[in-house]
Amino acid sequence: MIKNNIVYTTKYFAKYVLGTGITINCISPGGVFNNQNKFFVKKYSSYTNSKKMMNKKDFNYLLEFLIENKIKNITGQNFIIDEGFSL
Repeated sequence: MIKNNIVYTTKYFAKYVLGTGITINCISPGGVFNNQNKFFVKKYSSYTNSKKMMNKKDFNYLLEFLIENKIKNITGQNFIIDEGFSL
């Protein structure tokens, strides 16, 4: 429920500031490894494309892409980064 509200709030504010040059987007990450239980990691990883959990650095390229000043025509979007888990 909370993630869904974040997505809708992102869309609302993106529409609210439309025409000002401000872009608002959100990122919905999947499982990020942070010393979770081995059983959980193994089970979760079996549902991902690379058969492992992501690490914090996996988000850097998307963040750099969104922060660039050249990308002014992408706003109100939710970027799902979950190694295919939600498919």
